Amino acid sequence: MKTVCFFIADISRTGGTERLSSALAEKFSEKYRVIILSLSGNNIPAFPAKNVKYYSLFKKKHRFKLLIPVVLARLFSFLKKNKIDILIDVEILLAFYTVLPAKFLKIKH
Repeated sequence: MKTVCFFIADISRTGGTERLSSALAEKFSEKYRVIILSLSGNNIPAFPAKNVKYYSLFKKKHRFKLLIPVVLARLFSFLKKNKIDILIDVEILLAFYTVLPAKFLKIKH
């Protein structure tokens, strides 16, 4: 079974992006193994989805511009360890972090 990973800033927020991501993840979970990965946050989704696993790269919010190498290293490790086949950036700015690891690991992005 293929694994789909939604990459979002913080799934614990209560906005429309988080609600839609959870709804899509739950629908995708009918055919795929689904993970929602937050850049930061506590992994407790505001809108929980069934059959979806939640992870976070950082527990606290940081100035991630200053931590680019650390973010890239953690993201690369996570993607490789969890054998992600498809990576979806929920917010466009997150593509800044995901392009290189996805290309290197040959993940559909």
